[in-house]
Amino acid sequence: NAPLRGYEMNAAGARYELGNYDFNFGDDVWKARQMRKAIARIPDPHTITSYADIGCGNGGVFVSLHKELKQAGFPIRRAIGYDIASAWHETAARVPEVEFKKASFVEDNIAVDLATLNDVIEHVTSPQTLLSGVASRCRYLALHIPLDDRWSMHLARQWNRRIGEIGHISFWNTASEIGRAH
Repeated sequence: NAPLRGYEMNAAGARYELGNYDFNFGDDVWKARQMRKAIARIPDPHTITSYADIGCGNGGVFVSLHKELKQAGFPIRRAIGYDIASAWHETAARVPEVEFKKASFVEDNIAVDLATLNDVIEHVTSPQTLLSGVASRCRYLALHIPLDDRWSMHLARQWNRRIGEIGHISFWNTASEIGRAH
């Protein structure tokens, strides 16, 4: 199996692919609503007929966001969730109006109007490569990124848990990146 662009295999990537990862965080509906609020600002929502969620995990946020967008009037006719793991099998059986693929969106021969990455970019070893590949195949790209670099993380010394258990390998804050360079 060739590495999936942007998801180069590391210990965390192997855990995802093998399904040794807990994809249930209980905040699927909340994340979907937050993403819908951001996506609702697209200037031409009536043209969004295809949607892909990259790194869909168990499909919870993807299915909830698809429902939110349809209710908001987006005329989505095709929605596909992509993940290197197949934790979405149960969701796929319950929700036939969306598709799921155990594949790399970047390597699939498809282009979509809207692509989302919900809590994904912090897990990949080559975020720029992944974002560039996804952006080349969609008109709009939306990301939800957890804010791990915060005082409570520092005070509770949660870095090892975020890296080891949750698999966050990138932290998106210029101050912390500058601090690590010294």
